[in-house]
Amino acid sequence: MKFSKKKFTGFNTQKQIRVILDICEHLQQIWQDEKQREEQLTELHHCVLWLPSELLPQFQVLTNTFNSLQDFWLVAVPILQKYQREPRDHDFLIYRKDTKKASETIPVYLILDNLRSAFNVGSIFRIAECFGLKQILLCGYTATPDNAKVKKTAMGTEKMVKWRYFEQTSAAIAFLKKQEIPIYALETVEGATAIDKFSPAESFALILGNEALGIPPHHLKMADKILSIPLRGWKNSLNVGVSSAIALYELTKSFVS
Repeated sequence: MKFSKKKFTGFNTQKQIRVILDICEHLQQIWQDEKQREEQLTELHHCVLWLPSELLPQFQVLTNTFNSLQDFWLVAVPILQKYQREPRDHDFLIYRKDTKKASETIPVYLILDNLRSAFNVGSIFRIAECFGLKQILLCGYTATPDNAKVKKTAMGTEKMVKWRYFEQTSAAIAFLKKQEIPIYALETVEGATAIDKFSPAESFALILGNEALGIPPHHLKMADKILSIPLRGWKNSLNVGVSSAIALYELTKSFVS
């Protein structure tokens, strides 16, 4: 992004503000590249100073000297929020690389039973990679990594976690049962066992159900155990991605070396 003073001042006020917000968002993506960072900070500095005098006070803090991305965010994020430019989950970059090798997996599987949200599927791929899961079984209309939204949210982890697609969830369950892998279902139903009171097998699969409808009864009957996350609030549900992270943390403790 680079503008001359003549070009920038020729924009209407809304366009000028949009350019400045775009530069702020771009900076968080390229911050680690010193050359690009300095170029964009200089461009931001110029554009702010070219603003009409009535707008300058609310943006002038962007011309400060920033020693880190955190320092930049302290002044940029409130401005982005004011103009409803909230960052999406996949906009956040990871600057500290993991030391664990991607090939180090544990014999745990996830069965995604007709999840509607591609965002949730991508999020679950990230969670599965973090915990080192063996494989994800995508069932029914659950989006696969061929979906652009899954790719965007998974942030590359869809290439690191093995996955397989089944038209029917029952077929995925049968596939794992043939390998003598216990099947657990995560659901808030009467009689479910709290995950913190349960000791899982050395290898197992966990079914996660539809965000609104949950796991259908005929799939619950195929599970060897129904587990639940103890909740205290009046809203008796969690986002499926959040639920998977909580459950996997609790159920995979024994795999930690």
